[in-house]
Amino acid sequence: MFSRCPHCDAQQAVTTQQLSNSRGLLPCLVCGQIFDALPSLTEQADEAVQTQTTDFDFSSPVKPLSVWRWRLTNGLLVLALLIQVGYFEAERLLQQPRLHGVLTQICQTLGCQVSAYNHTEDWSVSHSDLQAHLDNRYLVTAALTNQSDLPHSLPALKLTLTDYQGQPIAKRIFAPQAFSQITTLPANQTTQIRLPLVVSVADIGGFTLTVM
Repeated sequence: MFSRCPHCDAQQAVTTQQLSNSRGLLPCLVCGQIFDALPSLTEQADEAVQTQTTDFDFSSPVKPLSVWRWRLTNGLLVLALLIQVGYFEAERLLQQPRLHGVLTQICQTLGCQVSAYNHTEDWSVSHSDLQAHLDNRYLVTAALTNQSDLPHSLPALKLTLTDYQGQPIAKRIFAPQAFSQITTLPANQTTQIRLPLVVSVADIGGFTLTVM
């Protein structure tokens, strides 16, 4: 008699004595696993299974994507990403001193123009004075200095008038064209400010002039 191992599908000869002694549980002579020989008992051995192999022709592999096409595609993707970053982050990026300097040099070569750098911390206001005239007229004068190594667009200025106790009584923000005829100040340069005012409040004890 013959029985087939369910673990490795190998068939082996068995005897009645073996089945009786082990109650049908036999070790497989191929894989060594213990299996129940009774369900697959047969009087004759199965014919050997004929296997057929198939030869695969690898002589003509699929041609890979061209290296240059791959590089061009990646280059275009990077360029598209840079354009998007430049579009959405242009204002913030132009406030980086090094990047602004590089872009300025590039534009000088290409004939384009980059908006002037502007950073409030690079400005200083000094020698400020408030002169009173007739009919509630005043004149604010000061020195505005660009302390950066880059040209700056003139900033807006905030004037705050205070009483004799130091409490604010009036505030106003002035655009650059209100106090200067220039729009850009070169690096490490100073410009004089003259700001004529008509103030209706009385008892002006002091003032502050700050960069916006």
